[in-house]
Amino acid sequence: RSSAVLSVRVRIIPPPPRQRRLLWDSFHSLQYPPAFVPRDDLSESWSALDRTGDHPHTNFRHMFTFLRSQGFFVDVLSSDYTRFDPSLYAALLVVDPEEEYFHEEVAALQRAVRAEGLSVVIFADWYNVE
Repeated sequence: RSSAVLSVRVRIIPPPPRQRRLLWDSFHSLQYPPAFVPRDDLSESWSALDRTGDHPHTNFRHMFTFLRSQGFFVDVLSSDYTRFDPSLYAALLVVDPEEEYFHEEVAALQRAVRAEGLSVVIFADWYNVE
């Protein structure tokens, strides 16, 4: 049995001003893969689905890194729109949404935009109503 000691230094800052805070919606993005399923050929890079999922730390890391380099602080929303305080954020980033929105979420988002001044930025390609 072994043990190790790891010293960690963490810089804690006060909460950034609202105009520098963004909220990234990952709740409505695909959350795959549901399990780790190894492939036979690890050199194969294509996949029917993006195996890293839609997240700012995986396939959207370049966008996340760019936002950070511009002085923005990015929080990740992993729940629906009824569960965050819109007064803390300048904008909600809706990036490649895949899921439908609940009626309560739409109402909460409308209130956040109208009453709290939340901006909404949408990055999407298409929607099929069928």
